[in-house]
Amino acid sequence: CYTLKITDGDYPSEQTWELFNIEHFYRTVLEGVGGEGKVIYTVCPPCVDDAAWQYKVGKGCDWVAADSGVTGPYSLSWRCSKASTIDGDNRTAYEACPASCPCESSEHERSCPSGKCVATCKDDSTWTKRNKPSKGCEWVSKQPERRCNKKSDGGVKARDACQIACDSCP
Repeated sequence: CYTLKITDGDYPSEQTWELFNIEHFYRTVLEGVGGEGKVIYTVCPPCVDDAAWQYKVGKGCDWVAADSGVTGPYSLSWRCSKASTIDGDNRTAYEACPASCPCESSEHERSCPSGKCVATCKDDSTWTKRNKPSKGCEWVSKQPERRCNKKSDGGVKARDACQIACDSCP
């Protein structure tokens, strides 16, 4: 994914979206208009299932995604864990069918086009500066160069808790 930080109310032009090849991407507002009019967008290419992958003959990504509400031994997570048995392709559906298989942990999201599950990038709404409960990630975002090394009462650096504000996403 690519992150665009727009400040001072300067919203992305069509040329900016064209630069990011927006017809093959989607955009999501991660953080609304924050301190000093900052808007942060993440631009990610969509996840696409590998149309050639099959668990067994006739059981590809469409089979994996079918009846995703099923529970028990044939649940979506069970189908996503299956590795191909065809032509030495040992990838699991988690790897080959990123559009059909969600990440196993809610703390992760798909990073496409690779389809790998990566830690979700976010600002921790509970983090505050040591002895200053009114100074959280929004405060950090106003001067990240000076504030991302500040610690909380528990010793957690803003850089680790305020990933969007500090541009420290994994």
